[in-house]
Amino acid sequence: MVCVFSPKPLCGTVRVPGDKSISHRTLILAALAEGRSVIRGLGNGADVGSTMAAVRSLGTTVTITETWPRPVAVIDSPGRAGLSEPGDTIDAGNSGTTARLVAGVAAGLPFATVITGDASLRRRPMGRVTEPLAAMGARISGRCRGQSLPLTIDGGRLRGIDWTLPVASAQVKSALILAALGAAGTSRLTEPRPTRDHTERLLPVFGGELGLSAATVVVPGGQTLRPAEVNVPGDPSSAAFFLTAAAATPGAEVLAEGIALNPGRVAFLEVLSEMGAEVEVRAVGDGYEPYGDVRVRPGRHGLRGVAITAERVPSIIDELPVLAVAACLARGRTVITGAGELRHKESDRLEGTAALLRLIGAEVEVAGDGLLIEGGMTAGPDGQGLPAGGRVAGDAAGAPLAAAYDCRGDHRLAMAAAVAACVTGRRLGIAGAGCVAISYPGFWRDLGSLGAESVEWPAQPADE
Repeated sequence: MVCVFSPKPLCGTVRVPGDKSISHRTLILAALAEGRSVIRGLGNGADVGSTMAAVRSLGTTVTITETWPRPVAVIDSPGRAGLSEPGDTIDAGNSGTTARLVAGVAAGLPFATVITGDASLRRRPMGRVTEPLAAMGARISGRCRGQSLPLTIDGGRLRGIDWTLPVASAQVKSALILAALGAAGTSRLTEPRPTRDHTERLLPVFGGELGLSAATVVVPGGQTLRPAEVNVPGDPSSAAFFLTAAAATPGAEVLAEGIALNPGRVAFLEVLSEMGAEVEVRAVGDGYEPYGDVRVRPGRHGLRGVAITAERVPSIIDELPVLAVAACLARGRTVITGAGELRHKESDRLEGTAALLRLIGAEVEVAGDGLLIEGGMTAGPDGQGLPAGGRVAGDAAGAPLAAAYDCRGDHRLAMAAAVAACVTGRRLGIAGAGCVAISYPGFWRDLGSLGAESVEWPAQPADE
């Protein structure tokens, strides 16, 4: 268990790892392109590592030439036609993106690919991607009649498809785009609501073609990709934890440098602004993805409750748990609706978020597919943390926790719990906190650089 608290408001500058979503997609597109691709700023979490291992198992060579502060990956690939049958099962670990995107690739390859994952991933729904892939001509078998991992995908000779996604999911959309690239004929993929469009932005960088018409992506089949060099901006979902903590705490101020400013990824900044935080965005560069620096500080009058409707949920799905923490400190009620997809993440994040808010003393109700959060909590130390300037050392390390939270092995919930500790001034214990390495191995280091404390608890006794 990690004990987290902050004796003062978070202040400073962070440079978060490369964007996780872009990193997954860049690795896979590079594997489909014949030749050498170079990815600078690749995300360094375990999820991205799962995708890297997957493309290696399909016959590519991935070499990491630099590791710090901006990892560089060189991918040498024989191209789609030269990929080979894996010698073993592909283990997607905890990564739903890996499992679904690799399924899309495997559906178009003329051999059998077996995909599995950890216990959490094996509980997540896969039918939403296997059903359209089967309709394209892939033969898929697995648990629950192909609805759950492990899956065996016997691919090749796909045909184009006209498919309306029943659930707004960038992972499913991307998997179908990847499959459609090698299919015979044209595919038309329609979303119920817009989702993040990293695949659509990246595909032309690798020489691919697609068309966009309203909510439909049109993908011509039979495409051949070419290698590319790609710079990956920082992950806004990782930066969101620090920026939201700054928005909710008087005296705080955090600058996140070089993060992706894709409109489908920074809607959480709009929510923070609507809640009353001061949000400054400075665009630095543009290209396939815009990026820049973001500074957040609390507003003059504090935060206020807001309504987050289903239309906005796909663009803030990863940030909803930490936004819910901020809502506890806002004036009035925050209402979140249409967030049922949170139940199908690494854990049931809807229930996990509600459990965290109750633990810190907030009034919250799970209402169908959303949350009702009553604000009004006071930010800052409340007598359960250490005195200002205090540190966990000596006898202080064994001081009582205000509460202990089981993050259920979910990296987003673990980081949201750390923010809850910082903005309320509580000494909060987080069980299973090591899971942050799934997306952000350096999270505790960077949180410490802003003024927070995190240590193993209870402290190990000295040798007698």
